Amino acid sequence: MDTNKKPNNRKTLALLGFSIMTLISFMFAGAPNATAASSAATFVGSDTVSQGNWQAKYGADGRSIASSLQNLPSYASFTPQNESSEIWAANTTDVRGLQTPAGRIGSAWYAATSFSMDVNLTDGNSHQVALYGVDWFSRNRSETIQIVDATSGAVLDSRTLLSFVNGTYLVWNVRGHVKVNVQLMGGLNVVVSGIFFGGSAAVSSSSAAVFLNSDTISQGNWKSKYGSDGFSIANSSQTLPGYASFTPQNESSEIWAAGTTDVRGLQTASGRIGSAWYAATSFSMDVNLTDGNSHQVALYGVDWLSRNRSETIQIVDATSGAILDSRTLSSFVNGTYLVWNVRGHVKVNVLLLGGLNVVASGVFFGGAPSSPSAIAPAITTQPAGQTVVAGQPAAFSVADTGTAPLLYQWSKNGTPISGANSSSYTTPATVASDNGASFAVAVSNTAGIATSNAAALKVNAPTLILSVSASSVNFGSVNVSAKSTQTVTLTNTGSGSVTISSVSVSGPGFNASGIPSGTILALGQSAPLTAAFSPASSGSATGSISIASNATSATTIALSGAGSATAHSVALSWSPSSSSVVGYNVYVSTVSGSLYTKLTAAPVNTLNYVDGSLQTAQNRYYVVTAVNSDNTESVFSSQVTAIIP
Repeated sequence: MDTNKKPNNRKTLALLGFSIMTLISFMFAGAPNATAASSAATFVGSDTVSQGNWQAKYGADGRSIASSLQNLPSYASFTPQNESSEIWAANTTDVRGLQTPAGRIGSAWYAATSFSMDVNLTDGNSHQVALYGVDWFSRNRSETIQIVDATSGAVLDSRTLLSFVNGTYLVWNVRGHVKVNVQLMGGLNVVVSGIFFGGSAAVSSSSAAVFLNSDTISQGNWKSKYGSDGFSIANSSQTLPGYASFTPQNESSEIWAAGTTDVRGLQTASGRIGSAWYAATSFSMDVNLTDGNSHQVALYGVDWLSRNRSETIQIVDATSGAILDSRTLSSFVNGTYLVWNVRGHVKVNVLLLGGLNVVASGVFFGGAPSSPSAIAPAITTQPAGQTVVAGQPAAFSVADTGTAPLLYQWSKNGTPISGANSSSYTTPATVASDNGASFAVAVSNTAGIATSNAAALKVNAPTLILSVSASSVNFGSVNVSAKSTQTVTLTNTGSGSVTISSVSVSGPGFNASGIPSGTILALGQSAPLTAAFSPASSGSATGSISIASNATSATTIALSGAGSATAHSVALSWSPSSSSVVGYNVYVSTVSGSLYTKLTAAPVNTLNYVDGSLQTAQNRYYVVTAVNSDNTESVFSSQVTAIIP
């Protein structure tokens, strides 16, 4: 029995050995793929709508903006390589500029032909990464953006950045250690303006600012309207409420007039003072309201010595840098208060627009004491998303409750809309770039602030249709050199404005008038087109009117007609020659006094002649000669003129 078992054991060991070797071979063959599997990039999409308004969609975890702020998430490192940096526009109002705590900036990392960015996501998870590029000065740039594995160099994804004058985001889900290669395809050079980690960076509900009003009347008399909870006056006293901290930053201070009687000077315990915090171009004030409630905050500015100052006052979220509200302070020689309802931790940025420098004289917390029965606003009906055709407005509205008066501030993509201060808001005529925009409203009163959900706007491309009342026009029979007209009506029956770029006519004797190049027909609008036929000769004629426009289909009107001539004749008679003659020759011309052509094939022996089958609207000039038996011809007689009607 032992002898019989040994061969079987050898077979079993051989088979097991083969299986183990196969498994080991397979494991070693798979090892090189382990590194590649740790890095990945999946393209999410491109965004040509948001422009510099990244805070509404990107960078919730962190971001790096060229020549500006960098705040990276703990899971990421970011290093541009082989690049230079440039600022095209600092503190710009151009919406393509990326949002910063101080406003917007137009800037970029750049290189002549290529540079790269090392991005290392170290937590092993996948994160959204968005890259923003803008061809700021329209230099016809085009770029290839590659995401490659930083270790193996394998290309994980490749995209093209084209026609990005208005700014474009490219968005991926990325895992692991990658490099972003930016390579020149065409134009001046390659540029990238910012990179953003994570999705929406919407402002936390813990911070909010709703503009209430501006006050150009009260001047330095703040005690009757403002500061019931506390205040801070430049170079004077400060009494802050228990719920607030206040710290001016990067400013100097100045006293224009101490102990003044000028009513523009802020009231103090001993009289009035003309004073300010100031800086050459900008400074800020850190305001932290720590009790979680909404409070009235008023800022007072006065251009004391009439230095033509104008300033931008921004309220921004102190954590995210998102702009909560922005106002302009101008023509404030007599003093102006800007008043908000504010909640949370914010910074008040004072930015130079024009004049000598920037100034602010005081900040005041609270106004008239709130009524104990005041009820904070609550939104009962959220604004609904809207779908419109480009060129049409979109209307949003909200329903709410709360103690009046209620104040409203609508925003688009997180940026407050100037003048949008009622329970409903209607946009201007929409354009294609409005597609995907979001609209929300903040409702406030003395007891608090409520912020609505964001409502999305979808903008569809319009249908452009130009209709004609007749596709063909037949003028029938028209006398030669006469004129016949007919009217054709053009109507915009689509859903967008139609622009007529040109009207052209083909065919002998046809013409068209009434619609100049560049005519724009709004929805439902009509315009008359006059078609005309003036035949120059008898016989049938065909032609067409071609109307070039931005409509989706060409517009052509067929033309037809016939020229007809009424037969006319001229009867001539003359006195006989005093010489002996055998007959007379008759000559005609269309030019007075020359270029005569003989009408008679042989001399006629009568004293009259009829020239028949003449067309209308002609002048004919006739002369006669006498011919003797030797076929000698006399000089021309006097000319006679015949006018053919």
